[in-house]
Amino acid sequence: MKLSHDRYLPYDEYTVALQDLVDSSPGLAQLESAGQSFREREIWAVTLTNRATGSPESKPGFYIDGNNHGEEVITSSVTLYTVDYLLSEYGQDPDVTRLLDTRVVYVLPRVNPDGAEICLTTPYRTVGTGRYHPADEYPTGLHLEDLDGDGEIRQMAIPDPRGEWCRSSAEPRLLVLREPWEADGQYYRMLPEGMLRDWDGVGLPIVPPRHGNLNRQFPVNWEPEGGEYGSGDFPLNEPEAMAMARFVLSHPNITGAQAYHSHGGIILRPSGFRRDAELPAADLDIYRALGAVGTEVTGYPLISTYEDFTPNMRSPRHGMFTDWLYDRMGIPAFASEVWDVETEAGIPKQQFFSTRPHNEAEQIRFLAWADEHSPRAHQDWREFEHPQLGTVLLGGWDPYFIHRNPPPSLIAKVALPNTLFTVRHALASPLLNIREFKARPVSADLHIVQAQVENLGYLATNLTDQARNLGKGGDVTVELELDRDCELLMGQSVVTLGDLAGREERRMPYDPWRRPWGESAGLAEWLVRGPDTGRITVQVRSAKAGSCSATKTLADLQIGDSNQ
Repeated sequence: MKLSHDRYLPYDEYTVALQDLVDSSPGLAQLESAGQSFREREIWAVTLTNRATGSPESKPGFYIDGNNHGEEVITSSVTLYTVDYLLSEYGQDPDVTRLLDTRVVYVLPRVNPDGAEICLTTPYRTVGTGRYHPADEYPTGLHLEDLDGDGEIRQMAIPDPRGEWCRSSAEPRLLVLREPWEADGQYYRMLPEGMLRDWDGVGLPIVPPRHGNLNRQFPVNWEPEGGEYGSGDFPLNEPEAMAMARFVLSHPNITGAQAYHSHGGIILRPSGFRRDAELPAADLDIYRALGAVGTEVTGYPLISTYEDFTPNMRSPRHGMFTDWLYDRMGIPAFASEVWDVETEAGIPKQQFFSTRPHNEAEQIRFLAWADEHSPRAHQDWREFEHPQLGTVLLGGWDPYFIHRNPPPSLIAKVALPNTLFTVRHALASPLLNIREFKARPVSADLHIVQAQVENLGYLATNLTDQARNLGKGGDVTVELELDRDCELLMGQSVVTLGDLAGREERRMPYDPWRRPWGESAGLAEWLVRGPDTGRITVQVRSAKAGSCSATKTLADLQIGDSNQ
């Protein structure tokens, strides 16, 4: 590995790291900008493939992105690790070598550079995109500020008999929830550190800030702002979301996708707004099989976004990126919520989307884990004279560097298994091959020319039933090209073979009561007049399964050397 992967890198350092990786492997990597953020930072895109074995456009593609949400900086560390791993292991690891020889990987490592930069270089942690800087939000009510000048915005505990928090008797460094029946103690209200604007001296109002949420802006099940927090005024409202969409649409060879988020230690699959019973059964089989690969290497369970990860199923999420990829294009896409401090601290997971408070015993386990692995995650409470509220306590947890992101020392531990999942998912793509290319003489200058084409991949060339239903997969075609001294007498110059099945549907022995098997190979045949020296080329193409070609003379085609 060329990088240490033990720090969260701000934009300039991140850019240099990407450029250095690409410069170290010019035959395997290319760096370009997919667009600019609201604050005019480049949204970098890395293309990874062995160009000596074919152009990126001629190979099945796999898409990866990270840092969709600004505070989820572990995800752009995972994508940076992925780039480094693929370049470092090429020629060493057989799976990585096969991947870059036969496929192309597109990595948009930090699609929200403005949000990540705010999170990494300012005290603000809850950020959307660069359009709405937290320092400029909260026009009334609580305005988040670093009151004590320590460079962080922590929690603020305000003495209040109505308060819900109190000192832990078992661990005085912690504030824990007051029992429902408890009274006659020292209690606190807890708010983020800040000042109260337009304060009436009584309430503690918090007005939600505006928030550009890229993962609510895609044109599928979209709702405008008001119906969905952060969705914008129209689909692809933010330039970052538009850049992501344009990149995908300009690369029709994409056969799978991995979007990284944090946290929770889970692999999310579509749909975000439909029950499993509404999805094609065959596609659910694909998701479960590929997801099982992810579970094996990461330990993360595979769950439905809607059925298992939606707190209120009457209010599903709208405009999600992976829903757009699958629902509108039929691309099998996962969103992994990397990093799970509960598992690290040995706390049983009770919810996939955790909305519950942690009890005293669990907080003590978190604190013990943090003291050993991430001392900055918890700051002991200390008194501070607030200009408006009098004596308060400042300190507590920094959830964005324990719950949302791991300590930097654990970046590689989180990144490696997730990288291995994407390698294996990418290698499940369809892959075209010319199995046989031959000719049989009919007379002195007449030949029957045949090309047998097969799909060597796990997935069908149309990927999914959803893609077939939408007409998005694209048929396999075989085009015959002849020298000037050759003539096509029978057959079409372009033969359409349609969809070639993958081995995915044959995971069980044949049974007439199960899903019928499709054909994984097809034959194109022509009658050609020409001399033995005439050269003939077949070009095999598919939108998703790549392309391949073969050129031979009619004499060579009759010899029987059919492996291409």
